[in-house]
Formats: sequence, structure tokens, C-alpha cells
Amino acid sequence: IKPTKPAFAEAEIAPDFGKNTFYKASYPTPKGIIQVDIKLKDKVKLEGSLEIPDGLDIYLVWKGTRQKLKPGLQKISL
Repeated sequence: IKPTKPAFAEAEIAPDFGKNTFYKASYPTPKGIIQVDIKLKDKVKLEGSLEIPDGLDIYLVWKGTRQKLKPGLQKISL
């Protein structure tokens, strides 16, 4: 999780699992806490949930794509 514009006006979630199979984090921002709970399934598929505070432009970067996330709790399966 990293800001891409000042004051967290925009940020990216770009999981890098390394040798791990899951990624769980809470990251405070001026607009609220970003919650990430995802896992790597079969070494290629991303599954889990993300909770994004209102007022943030957040993007998920995975396998060369950059997808805008909506505010609130959401399930992902990519």
C-alpha cells in the first residue's frame, strides 16, 4: 500500500507475496483505514477482501493491470 499523490489523495495496493501466500494489512490514511486481507491461490489467483474509506482514489495493481477500487468492503477474485 503506497500513496501515489500527496496526502493520500490517490494510492495503490500492489501485493508482492514473495514466498508468502497471504497479505493482511491495515494502513491508516487521513480519510480512514485501508484494510487488506488477500491470499494467493494456486500461485496465480488473487482472492480476498478489501475495505476502502470514502474519499480515496485507490487502485489495485495485479499482473500488469491497474484497477480502480470502490469505497467500502469488497470481495475480489482475480
